[in-house]
Formats: sequence, structure tokens, C-alpha cells
Amino acid sequence: MRAVLLLSALLATPGFVPLTHAAASAWSPTAPLEVAATDATTRASRDLYQGRLTPTAAAAATEPGYRVIIAVDYDETGTPRDARVHASDDITHGRVLEQVSLQLARGAKREPRIKDGRPVGFTAHVPFHFPVRDDEGPATSAAPRPRLQRSQPPAFPDLLVQRGESGGAILEITIDKTGEVSRARVLETSHEVCGDAARAAVKNWVFTPVEENGRPVRSRWRIAFAFESTGRPAELKWRLAPRPNLGAYTVIAAP
Repeated sequence: MRAVLLLSALLATPGFVPLTHAAASAWSPTAPLEVAATDATTRASRDLYQGRLTPTAAAAATEPGYRVIIAVDYDETGTPRDARVHASDDITHGRVLEQVSLQLARGAKREPRIKDGRPVGFTAHVPFHFPVRDDEGPATSAAPRPRLQRSQPPAFPDLLVQRGESGGAILEITIDKTGEVSRARVLETSHEVCGDAARAAVKNWVFTPVEENGRPVRSRWRIAFAFESTGRPAELKWRLAPRPNLGAYTVIAAP
């Protein structure tokens, strides 16, 4: 089935650093893109509360994934009165993980703190860890990145339209010295047809290759694809590729 929209969110980020030092730049295919009006935060919150993606305490997390630390100001009763992002390696379009972390931190009351026999206001750093399978960590985000020169959206699978379902796929691609995709393999997919459609499209993409010492070199990246049927937003996991993360795309079926 024809896909009418390909929303690109290819982001570069220096990794897990305070936001005041973070630098993100977006780049997209040369063809004009339409932008869907979606509430990513609402979707992410729904996914969290339905158990599809559950953040855990970052201090206790040993599995790979993304981290967000929220600075929360509490009053004398331990009730949150203000919250802000202290540090983050969130590279999702719209900073979805940060928004979810802020929402959760603002809704969690803590035990009051006592000083000189009296309850006092205080500030605490609340960590959240979002597990992502096969993630290789924030250090990979500092590597030079290829630039996308030519692309086409994946064909939207008829099977998803027939069932009224959404889905997604996570791909790992190898970009050779000429900028062509020499290898594309599916790391994870909701439906086999989603992985097949994403892989077929990506193999025809062309990039400006990464350079080292002035010479083009081969590089390896992961890309997330979300396939969304009308009224059926894809789960957050299909919009968050494991690192080295080259970005995420949302493909929407033609009405």
C-alpha cells in the first residue's frame, strides 16, 4: 500500500550530558515532507502505563538504554512544586522521554525531610532509565554521522491496513565508502512485513559517507521505523532505535 507520509527525525546528539551543553541538529531527505500533528507525549505516557515501556531507577539499571535525570523541588510536605530536566541523552523527536520523565516526577510525592526538628523544602535528582534492547551506549553518539542524500518511504504493509494495526521495525544498516547501503538487517519487528518493507526501502537510500582523516569510511547505524494506521499510533519502542542511532521515521498509510 502507498505510504503518504514519512516523518523524519534524524538527530545528532553528543550523548549523556547536561542539556545546557547538548547540541542537536536535524536533517532530512531532500524531498519535501509533510508533518503529522501528533501528541507524542500522550502516546508515550499511554505506552508507559500499559507496561510497554517502563522506566526504572537509573542508579539500579544495568541493562542498556537511555537515561533522563529530573531535578525536582519539593515543599515541606514532600510534594513536588517544580521539575526540570537536569541531564539527558534523549534523542527522540519532541524529547518524548524527557516529557514522560517530567510527568512521572511531578506526580510522585516523597517523604518529607527534617532539619533541626522541622520539615523543610528540598531538591532531589530523580533518575529514569528507559531500557532499549541492543543499545550500545551514549559514547557511540559522538561518532561522525553520514548525511542522507536520497531516500524513499517504505511501502505501507497491506496486512496492517487489513487488520487496522500499527507496528514497527528496528534496522541496522551498513553504509559503505560510496554512501550506499551495503547491508540492512532487521534487529526487531512487530510484524515480518514491517521489517521487510523497511529493509527494501533502506537498501535504496544514498548518504554522504562518514569521513576520517579526509577519506570516506564505512559506518554502521540503527534506524527505527514506526508504521501507523489511522487512529492507531505505534508504540514508543518503534520510535527509539538503539545506539548507534541514526534516527526514526514514522510512515503513515494513505487514507
